[in-house]
Amino acid sequence: MAEALRIVSIECGHDPREFALIAFGGAGPVHAAALATELEIPEVVVPPAPGAFSALGLVATDLKRDYSHTLYADLTAPEPSGVGALLAEMEAAASEMLTAAGIPLERRALTRAADVRYRRQAYELTVPLADGAITRASLDALAAAFHEKHRQTYGHANPAEPVQLVNIRLTAIGRLPTFTLTPKSLTAGLDPAIQAFGISPANEGVDARDKPGHGVKAPRIRDVWFAETGFTACTVHWRDGLRVGDSLAGPAIVEAMDSTIVVPPGWIAMIAAGGYIRLRRR
Repeated sequence: MAEALRIVSIECGHDPREFALIAFGGAGPVHAAALATELEIPEVVVPPAPGAFSALGLVATDLKRDYSHTLYADLTAPEPSGVGALLAEMEAAASEMLTAAGIPLERRALTRAADVRYRRQAYELTVPLADGAITRASLDALAAAFHEKHRQTYGHANPAEPVQLVNIRLTAIGRLPTFTLTPKSLTAGLDPAIQAFGISPANEGVDARDKPGHGVKAPRIRDVWFAETGFTACTVHWRDGLRVGDSLAGPAIVEAMDSTIVVPPGWIAMIAAGGYIRLRRR
Protein backbone atom coordinates (compact mmCIF):
# COMPACT_ATOMS: atom_id res chain seq x y z
CA MET A 1 0.00 0.00 0.00
CA ALA A 2 2.83 2.40 0.79
CA GLU A 3 4.46 1.53 -2.52
CA ALA A 4 1.26 2.49 -4.34
CA LEU A 5 1.38 5.88 -2.61
CA ARG A 6 5.01 6.31 -3.66
CA ILE A 7 4.02 5.75 -7.30
CA VAL A 8 1.53 8.64 -7.23
CA SER A 9 3.74 10.95 -5.18
CA ILE A 10 7.51 10.49 -5.07
CA GLU A 11 7.77 8.87 -8.51
CA CYS A 12 5.73 11.76 -9.95
CA GLY A 13 8.06 14.34 -8.44
CA HIS A 14 5.91 15.22 -5.41
CA ASP A 15 7.20 15.23 -1.82
CA PRO A 16 4.56 13.50 0.35
CA ARG A 17 5.77 15.50 3.35
CA GLU A 18 4.12 18.54 1.76
CA PHE A 19 0.67 16.93 1.50
CA ALA A 20 -2.16 15.49 3.57
CA LEU A 21 -3.37 11.93 3.05
CA ILE A 22 -7.10 11.58 2.33
CA ALA A 23 -8.41 8.32 3.80
CA PHE A 24 -11.59 6.91 2.27
CA GLY A 25 -13.24 3.56 1.78
CA GLY A 26 -14.28 1.24 4.55
CA ALA A 27 -10.70 0.17 5.36
CA GLY A 28 -8.73 3.26 4.32
CA PRO A 29 -8.97 5.02 7.72
CA VAL A 30 -7.82 1.81 9.43
CA HIS A 31 -4.40 1.97 7.78
CA ALA A 32 -4.03 5.69 7.01
CA ALA A 33 -2.00 6.77 10.03
CA ALA A 34 0.44 3.86 9.63
CA LEU A 35 0.92 4.70 5.94
CA ALA A 36 1.38 8.38 6.78
CA THR A 37 4.04 7.44 9.34
CA GLU A 38 5.96 5.37 6.79
CA LEU A 39 5.89 8.13 4.15
CA GLU A 40 6.32 11.00 6.65
CA ILE A 41 2.99 12.54 5.65
CA PRO A 42 2.15 15.02 8.42
CA GLU A 43 -1.66 14.82 8.38
CA VAL A 44 -4.51 12.45 7.57
CA VAL A 45 -7.98 13.75 6.66
CA VAL A 46 -10.97 11.45 6.97
CA PRO A 47 -14.04 12.86 5.17
CA PRO A 48 -17.63 12.30 6.23
CA ALA A 49 -18.98 8.88 5.22
CA PRO A 50 -15.66 7.56 3.87
CA GLY A 51 -17.19 4.17 3.14
CA ALA A 52 -19.57 5.81 0.66
CA PHE A 53 -16.88 8.00 -0.90
CA SER A 54 -16.68 6.16 -4.22
CA ALA A 55 -20.46 5.98 -4.59
CA LEU A 56 -20.78 9.70 -3.87
CA GLY A 57 -18.04 10.40 -6.39
CA LEU A 58 -19.95 8.47 -9.04
CA VAL A 59 -23.07 10.59 -8.68
CA ALA A 60 -21.21 13.90 -8.21
CA THR A 61 -18.47 13.66 -10.82
CA ASP A 62 -18.54 15.67 -14.03
CA LEU A 63 -18.96 14.04 -17.42
CA LYS A 64 -15.54 13.50 -18.98
CA ARG A 65 -14.24 11.97 -22.20
CA ASP A 66 -10.65 11.80 -23.41
CA TYR A 67 -9.57 11.95 -27.05
CA SER A 68 -6.11 11.26 -28.44
CA HIS A 69 -4.42 11.16 -31.82
CA THR A 70 -0.92 9.87 -32.53
CA LEU A 71 1.38 12.34 -34.25
CA TYR A 72 5.06 11.35 -34.36
CA ALA A 73 7.31 14.32 -35.10
CA ASP A 74 10.04 16.42 -33.59
CA LEU A 75 8.47 19.56 -32.19
CA THR A 76 10.57 21.62 -34.58
CA ALA A 77 9.24 19.72 -37.62
CA PRO A 78 5.42 19.80 -37.83
CA GLU A 79 3.64 22.76 -39.30
CA PRO A 80 1.71 24.52 -36.54
CA SER A 81 -1.30 24.76 -38.84
CA GLY A 82 -1.39 20.96 -39.18
CA VAL A 83 -1.38 20.47 -35.42
CA GLY A 84 -4.08 23.13 -35.10
CA ALA A 85 -6.25 21.42 -37.72
CA LEU A 86 -5.97 18.09 -35.91
CA LEU A 87 -6.99 19.72 -32.62
CA ALA A 88 -9.92 21.42 -34.35
CA GLU A 89 -11.21 18.03 -35.53
CA MET A 90 -10.94 16.61 -32.01
CA GLU A 91 -12.66 19.64 -30.50
CA ALA A 92 -15.51 19.34 -33.00
CA ALA A 93 -16.04 15.69 -32.03
CA ALA A 94 -15.92 16.62 -28.33
CA SER A 95 -18.45 19.42 -28.79
CA GLU A 96 -20.79 17.05 -30.64
CA MET A 97 -20.55 14.57 -27.76
CA LEU A 98 -21.32 17.26 -25.14
CA THR A 99 -24.28 18.48 -27.18
CA ALA A 100 -25.67 14.95 -27.39
CA ALA A 101 -25.26 14.64 -23.61
CA GLY A 102 -27.30 17.81 -23.09
CA ILE A 103 -24.47 19.85 -21.54
CA PRO A 104 -25.07 23.61 -22.02
CA LEU A 105 -22.25 25.76 -23.40
CA GLU A 106 -21.55 27.48 -20.08
CA ARG A 107 -20.85 24.11 -18.42
CA ARG A 108 -18.35 22.86 -20.99
CA ALA A 109 -14.55 22.83 -20.83
CA LEU A 110 -11.97 21.53 -23.30
CA THR A 111 -8.39 21.06 -22.15
CA ARG A 112 -5.45 20.22 -24.39
CA ALA A 113 -2.29 18.25 -23.69
CA ALA A 114 0.49 16.43 -25.54
CA ASP A 115 2.59 13.34 -24.87
CA VAL A 116 6.20 14.31 -25.50
CA ARG A 117 9.62 12.78 -24.87
CA TYR A 118 13.26 13.05 -25.72
CA ARG A 119 13.90 11.45 -29.09
CA ARG A 120 15.54 8.26 -27.82
CA GLN A 121 13.23 7.70 -24.83
CA ALA A 122 10.73 4.84 -24.73
CA TYR A 123 8.24 6.67 -22.51
CA GLU A 124 6.49 10.04 -22.58
CA LEU A 125 5.34 12.75 -20.22
CA THR A 126 1.95 14.39 -20.66
CA VAL A 127 2.31 18.18 -20.73
CA PRO A 128 -0.50 20.78 -20.92
CA LEU A 129 -0.89 22.56 -24.26
CA ALA A 130 -2.10 26.16 -24.20
CA ASP A 131 -5.47 27.20 -25.63
CA GLY A 132 -5.70 29.39 -28.71
CA ALA A 133 -4.14 29.15 -32.15
CA ILE A 134 -1.24 26.72 -32.53
CA THR A 135 1.85 28.68 -33.51
CA ARG A 136 5.56 28.07 -33.60
CA ALA A 137 5.77 29.95 -30.29
CA SER A 138 3.19 27.68 -28.64
CA LEU A 139 5.11 24.56 -29.78
CA ASP A 140 8.33 26.05 -28.41
CA ALA A 141 6.51 26.72 -25.12
CA LEU A 142 5.40 23.07 -25.09
CA ALA A 143 9.03 21.94 -25.41
CA ALA A 144 10.10 24.25 -22.59
CA ALA A 145 7.30 22.95 -20.38
CA PHE A 146 8.41 19.38 -21.11
CA HIS A 147 12.01 20.12 -20.07
CA GLU A 148 10.75 21.57 -16.78
CA LYS A 149 8.39 18.65 -16.08
CA HIS A 150 11.19 16.17 -16.89
CA ARG A 151 13.43 17.97 -14.40
CA GLN A 152 10.69 17.93 -11.77
CA THR A 153 9.87 14.26 -12.35
CA TYR A 154 13.32 12.74 -12.80
CA GLY A 155 15.64 15.34 -11.31
CA HIS A 156 17.34 16.32 -14.58
CA ALA A 157 16.61 17.78 -18.01
CA ASN A 158 18.53 18.39 -21.24
CA PRO A 159 17.25 21.50 -23.07
CA ALA A 160 19.70 20.81 -25.91
CA GLU A 161 18.09 17.43 -26.67
CA PRO A 162 15.40 17.39 -29.40
CA VAL A 163 11.86 16.90 -28.10
CA GLN A 164 9.55 14.52 -29.93
CA LEU A 165 5.78 14.81 -30.10
CA VAL A 166 3.97 11.45 -29.76
CA ASN A 167 0.27 12.07 -29.07
CA ILE A 168 -2.10 15.02 -29.08
CA ARG A 169 -4.71 14.80 -26.32
CA LEU A 170 -8.00 16.55 -25.65
CA THR A 171 -10.22 16.20 -22.58
CA ALA A 172 -13.87 17.23 -22.84
CA ILE A 173 -15.59 18.02 -19.54
CA GLY A 174 -19.29 18.59 -18.98
CA ARG A 175 -19.76 20.14 -15.57
CA LEU A 176 -22.83 18.78 -13.79
CA PRO A 177 -24.79 20.77 -11.20
CA THR A 178 -23.14 20.53 -7.79
CA PHE A 179 -24.75 19.49 -4.55
CA THR A 180 -23.75 20.00 -0.94
CA LEU A 181 -23.64 17.27 1.69
CA THR A 182 -24.66 18.57 5.11
CA PRO A 183 -23.61 16.33 8.03
CA LYS A 184 -26.51 15.69 10.36
CA SER A 185 -25.81 14.27 13.78
CA LEU A 186 -27.99 11.37 14.86
CA THR A 187 -28.33 13.09 18.24
CA ALA A 188 -29.41 16.52 17.00
CA GLY A 189 -32.05 17.87 19.37
CA LEU A 190 -31.78 15.04 21.90
CA ASP A 191 -31.80 15.71 25.60
CA PRO A 192 -28.19 15.83 26.94
CA ALA A 193 -28.99 13.20 29.54
CA ILE A 194 -30.20 10.84 26.82
CA GLN A 195 -27.08 11.55 24.75
CA ALA A 196 -24.84 10.78 27.72
CA PHE A 197 -26.34 7.30 28.13
CA GLY A 198 -26.54 6.51 24.41
CA ILE A 199 -30.32 6.09 24.39
CA SER A 200 -32.49 6.73 21.34
CA PRO A 201 -35.97 8.21 22.03
CA ALA A 202 -37.49 5.54 19.79
CA ASN A 203 -35.86 2.85 21.92
CA GLU A 204 -35.90 4.28 25.44
CA GLY A 205 -34.38 1.92 27.93
CA VAL A 206 -32.37 0.12 25.24
CA ASP A 207 -28.59 0.44 25.17
CA ALA A 208 -27.76 1.96 21.78
CA ARG A 209 -24.59 -0.11 21.63
CA ASP A 210 -26.80 -3.10 20.92
CA LYS A 211 -28.43 -1.34 17.96
CA PRO A 212 -25.86 0.18 15.56
CA GLY A 213 -27.13 3.38 14.03
CA HIS A 214 -29.74 4.06 16.75
CA GLY A 215 -28.77 6.88 19.10
CA VAL A 216 -25.16 7.41 20.18
CA LYS A 217 -22.99 4.69 21.60
CA ALA A 218 -21.18 5.59 24.81
CA PRO A 219 -17.37 5.31 24.61
CA ARG A 220 -16.09 1.98 25.81
CA ILE A 221 -12.71 0.37 26.49
CA ARG A 222 -11.24 -2.73 24.91
CA ASP A 223 -7.77 -4.19 24.54
CA VAL A 224 -6.22 -3.45 21.14
CA TRP A 225 -2.83 -4.53 19.84
CA PHE A 226 -0.48 -1.88 18.41
CA ALA A 227 3.04 -2.53 17.20
CA GLU A 228 4.31 0.32 19.38
CA THR A 229 2.75 -0.87 22.64
CA GLY A 230 1.48 -4.42 22.28
CA PHE A 231 -1.96 -4.94 23.81
CA THR A 232 -3.19 -1.79 25.50
CA ALA A 233 -6.48 -0.46 26.83
CA CYS A 234 -7.99 1.60 24.01
CA THR A 235 -10.99 3.93 24.07
CA VAL A 236 -13.53 3.15 21.33
CA HIS A 237 -15.78 6.04 20.25
CA TRP A 238 -18.92 6.11 18.07
CA ARG A 239 -18.34 8.72 15.37
CA ASP A 240 -21.83 10.23 15.51
CA GLY A 241 -21.31 11.03 19.19
CA LEU A 242 -18.28 13.29 18.54
CA ARG A 243 -18.58 17.06 18.37
CA VAL A 244 -16.64 19.76 16.53
CA GLY A 245 -13.62 20.68 18.63
CA ASP A 246 -13.31 17.30 20.35
CA SER A 247 -9.85 15.75 20.34
CA LEU A 248 -8.90 12.12 20.83
CA ALA A 249 -5.36 11.20 21.85
CA GLY A 250 -4.18 7.86 20.53
CA PRO A 251 -4.43 5.04 21.03
CA ALA A 252 -8.10 5.35 20.16
CA ILE A 253 -10.60 3.93 17.70
CA VAL A 254 -13.55 5.69 16.08
CA GLU A 255 -16.28 3.40 14.78
CA ALA A 256 -19.05 4.26 12.31
CA MET A 257 -21.60 2.39 10.23
CA ASP A 258 -19.39 2.59 7.13
CA SER A 259 -15.80 2.66 8.38
CA THR A 260 -13.37 2.42 11.29
CA ILE A 261 -10.70 5.01 12.10
CA VAL A 262 -7.59 3.91 13.98
CA VAL A 263 -5.68 6.60 15.92
CA PRO A 264 -2.37 4.95 16.85
CA PRO A 265 -0.20 5.89 19.82
CA GLY A 266 1.55 9.19 19.18
CA TRP A 267 -1.30 10.55 17.04
CA ILE A 268 -4.21 12.81 17.90
CA ALA A 269 -7.58 13.09 16.11
CA MET A 270 -9.34 16.46 15.90
CA ILE A 271 -13.03 16.69 15.04
CA ALA A 272 -13.29 19.49 12.48
CA ALA A 273 -16.23 21.35 10.98
CA GLY A 274 -18.18 19.73 8.17
CA GLY A 275 -17.87 16.22 9.57
CA TYR A 276 -14.15 15.87 8.85
CA ILE A 277 -11.68 14.20 11.22
CA ARG A 278 -8.03 15.30 11.02
CA LEU A 279 -5.27 13.08 12.38
CA ARG A 280 -1.85 14.52 13.20
CA ARG A 281 1.22 13.34 15.04
CA ARG A 282 1.51 14.68 18.56
